[in-house]
Amino acid sequence: MSNVRVVLRKKPNGKGELPIAIRVTKDRKSIYYYTGKYIHPSRWDNTKRVVKKSKGINSTLFNNYLDKQKTKVLDEILKLESRDRDYSLLTLKRRLDNTSRNTSFF
Repeated sequence: MSNVRVVLRKKPNGKGELPIAIRVTKDRKSIYYYTGKYIHPSRWDNTKRVVKKSKGINSTLFNNYLDKQKTKVLDEILKLESRDRDYSLLTLKRRLDNTSRNTSFF
């Protein structure tokens, strides 16, 4: 069984914002799936792991996006578990990278 959690990574960008990632842990090993979104640490609720309601940011839209990304990760885990009970995190990472590349605007 895997543990999936939305987390803030520690390396800020030029604006001082931190990247939001989805951490998947299985058998004490972790991988990170980056959402492509950044947020200032003061706007992040670390206990609930959601974006705080604040002026200048649509927290509901932001949190819905994070929920969709987390659901995408969970769907891939379920697919892997239904096919192969003993999958590796590397296999999951490759599948997540392929699904994000296949969705294009062009």
